[in-house]
Amino acid sequence: MLALFSALSVLSLWAWQRARRKIAAVTAVQTRLIEQFFDSPISLLAILDKEGRCIRLSSAWQVALGWNLQALKGQTVHRYIHPLDLSATAQARQALVESGKVDRHFCRLRDMAGQYHEIQIQAVLRVGLQYIDARDVTQERKDQRALHELNTQLLEKEGELIKLAQRDGLTQLANRRYFDEIFLREWRRCLREHEPLSLIMVDIDHFKSYNDHYGHPTGDSCLKSVASAMHRVMRRPNDLLARYGGEEFVSLLGNTGEDGASLVAHELIRVVEDLGIRHAASTTCDRVTISVGLACVIPMEAQDITTLIRQADRALYHAKNTGRNRVVNHSVFNDAAEGP
Repeated sequence: MLALFSALSVLSLWAWQRARRKIAAVTAVQTRLIEQFFDSPISLLAILDKEGRCIRLSSAWQVALGWNLQALKGQTVHRYIHPLDLSATAQARQALVESGKVDRHFCRLRDMAGQYHEIQIQAVLRVGLQYIDARDVTQERKDQRALHELNTQLLEKEGELIKLAQRDGLTQLANRRYFDEIFLREWRRCLREHEPLSLIMVDIDHFKSYNDHYGHPTGDSCLKSVASAMHRVMRRPNDLLARYGGEEFVSLLGNTGEDGASLVAHELIRVVEDLGIRHAASTTCDRVTISVGLACVIPMEAQDITTLIRQADRALYHAKNTGRNRVVNHSVFNDAAEGP
């Protein structure tokens, strides 16, 4: 019996020692792998104590920042943090204490040459130790900023091109194409809201004679001066003045009835005459003047959008045929007496 007991004891001891050797071998392999991983020149790994002092840093820190890892043991990296990032880093450290982890904290760390690197950090807190996995994203963030700046420049250029496509090259007013776009939009809005929409059409009196008498360069200068003066009359952000073609202009006034449109039309007459541009070839006045026709409607579903344009054009025709340098409201004369 004693012999059996002794045999079992020897067998148990042998089995225990074998298991112990196996565990030791596995542990050695795991430790070696961990050591190899921790000493990788690629991964920025760190273990800090609860006060932020370095217990261990992977060799990647020395590769990336030139730090002396042995000298940093037992020290903090506080002196390497960019002064402007100290507050955010302190907040991240507090969040780590409270929640046990921090994701995507960015800070700038100084290398031994005095250059700052942008570092992305994630960390976990385990049994009082901070385990940190970091990545140098300096070039990545630089590329992102460059891409953002490029996108911003492209958007600005696109905006400039859009503006150019909407502007008349000579007068810098909205062009006919842009007017058509805004006119349709305003018509639909006033239709929905049952609001009045007014249209003012303007023609510079005897402009062909002006060009023939003074020459086309002077004629262009006259167009620009008249356009600039009339544009100053458009005081509301949504009021639109556009060059309709040649010496013709058009103003679109949303949410404006006949009385308001008439005030604007007469002010257009006044500001152009006040320019005092001599017009020796005019049979109306010794200065450049304009004729104005206006019309106003409250858009309805069954109404053609071109109705307002036709009415304002007929009013302008009537103004030109009854002496020029005046405003004619479409609603005050009989359609039967209008021109074509």
